[in-house]
Amino acid sequence: MFKLAAHLLVKNEEDIIKECLDHLALFCDYIFVLDNGSTDKTYEICKKHNCVTYVEKKDVVYSDTLRQILVEKSKKYLTNEDWLLEVSADHFFDSNPRLDIKKAINEGANIITYHVAQFYFTDLDLNSKSNEKLIQNRLQYYAINYHDFPVAFQNQPNLKYTSEVTEWPELNRIKIASFHPILKHYQFRSVEQIKKRLSLRFNQRERGFKGFKHYRSKDWQRYVFDHNQLNKFCGIWKWNKQPSLDKLLGIKQKALLKFLSAIKKKFIY
Repeated sequence: MFKLAAHLLVKNEEDIIKECLDHLALFCDYIFVLDNGSTDKTYEICKKHNCVTYVEKKDVVYSDTLRQILVEKSKKYLTNEDWLLEVSADHFFDSNPRLDIKKAINEGANIITYHVAQFYFTDLDLNSKSNEKLIQNRLQYYAINYHDFPVAFQNQPNLKYTSEVTEWPELNRIKIASFHPILKHYQFRSVEQIKKRLSLRFNQRERGFKGFKHYRSKDWQRYVFDHNQLNKFCGIWKWNKQPSLDKLLGIKQKALLKFLSAIKKKFIY
């Protein structure tokens, strides 16, 4: 039986990190965390969690190459039969990844890419008086608008993150599973959290990071979206509303990007 390890890059996620770790602990044998310089209680929560195998704090400019630190730290725990989940504190699996991995192994695949259901903070959430703390119960409106996001990888001796902005490590062999489970993403969760997230993202860009370009505005109010533009989760996934973040922000896509997006959807569905 394969072992399963989760790698997390986190920063200032105290409102969600325990829920994420509890979720990962349901199916992971190991959890490795790199805190990219949190100024809240994220690091302390990770250190105290019983299921965290390793946690380190490193306050440097963000880069996807930081994932390589976790790859190296997990090497002594894993064989080539084992698998990795490359995730963040605001990611939650809709299905059990262990079962998804078994299915991928039966296909001879060594990578699983996911469709991402982006759950957004809406006008209804802004006016809500709910005391619900669990993010998966609190936010209900989503759009499945990001596809083929690589999350699960079979461990390889030479697996390596070398690019500053990438979702893909370097791999010796690539065979992607034919199916695409859903990963839930909760990047916008409350007014205060949105303000902090925007501040962090733009700060990293000012420090030289070339990513996070999908954050187009520093105005937190732009990230409170009209729930009518989104699907409400009622136990089954809906695909009829798929607005991009740019569309929700009122930013017009260039004609070429629209064309490529339309072509991709045609082949996905």
